[in-house]
Amino acid sequence: GERPRHSAKREERQRADSVQRRQREAEDQEREEAHRKHVQAVKELASEHQERKRLQSAKRREEAAERERREAEERQRRLEKNAEVVRMRRDMDALKQREAAQRRQEAEQERREREHRLQE
Repeated sequence: GERPRHSAKREERQRADSVQRRQREAEDQEREEAHRKHVQAVKELASEHQERKRLQSAKRREEAAERERREAEERQRRLEKNAEVVRMRRDMDALKQREAAQRRQEAEQERREREHRLQE
C-alpha cells in the first residue's frame, strides 16, 4: 500500500508546483503589463510635452511677427506724419513768401503812384 500514497503525494506536490508556477507567471505578466503601461504613459507625457512646447514656440513666433507688424505700421505712420508736417511747413513757407512778394509789389505800386502824384 506504499505506492498509491507516495504517488498521491507526488501528484499533490506537482499540483502545488503547477499552481505556484501559474501564480508566478500571472505575477510576471502583471509586472510586464504594468511596466508596458508605465512606458506608454511616459511616452504620452513626453509627446504631450513636445506638443505643448511646439504650440508655445508657434505662439511666440506669432506674437513676435504681430509685434514686428505693429512696429512697422507705427514706423510707417510716423514717417507719413513727419512727411505731412514737412509738407505743411513748406506750404506755409511758400504762402509767406507769396504774401511777402505781394506786399513788396503793393508797396512798390504805392511808391510809384506817390511819385507819379508828386510829379504832376
